[in-house]
This record gives sequence, structure tokens and C-alpha cells, in this order.
Amino acid sequence: MIILKRKLIIFYGLSSKNDKYVSYKETQRLMNALEGNLRIVEDGGHFLEEDGFETFTALQDRMQDYMTR
Repeated sequence: MIILKRKLIIFYGLSSKNDKYVSYKETQRLMNALEGNLRIVEDGGHFLEEDGFETFTALQDRMQDYMTR
């Protein structure tokens, strides 16, 4: 984890309270350790197509903004 903190400037986590694969509490613990930002949603599942997600336009736009600075 120390290597990640040296190589990356910003950490973002996105988690759902009803994710059946990864507990939002584990994502929260990781973001706390990395001093990152976390957004937790109530009903996102694992953010798969079967959970109703096909694109992440807002996330993509935000990442492109950071990458072009």
C-alpha cells in the first residue's frame, strides 16, 4: 500500500451497501488507509450491467479532467 501512496496522488472509492462481492466497509477501510475519497450508494450492487450499470460517464469525465491537468 505504501508503493501505491507514493505513485498516486488521488484515491477514489465507489461502493454500494448491497454489493454481494465486496463489502462497502472493506472499501471504506481501504480508502481510510490510502487517505482517499469514498462515495457509498445504497443500491448499486457490484456496479455490473446486471445491476443496471452500462456506462460511468460522470466518473470517466472526472478522471479525464484529472489526467489532463
